[in-house]
Amino acid sequence: MLRVLYLVYTAGHAGRVDLAGEAIRLARQLTLATEEPEARGLLALMLLNHARLPARLDSEGRIVTLDRQERGMWDTREIA
Repeated sequence: MLRVLYLVYTAGHAGRVDLAGEAIRLARQLTLATEEPEARGLLALMLLNHARLPARLDSEGRIVTLDRQERGMWDTREIA
């Protein structure tokens, strides 16, 4: 289940449909249904990656590495 959720999340970055958001929603539901620490870890990983999304590409669509990202663009609510 966790692998499928992460696959859906990863595929969501390239598509028009918000699969990443849907994967996060499902992971939240999973953490409510189980005490499995890996489910909480996966949710944390997805939220951290999703929070950085606005800073991951420059104005020309090129990938910006983590060390060069403008941290002010990160969604601190999702990180918290």
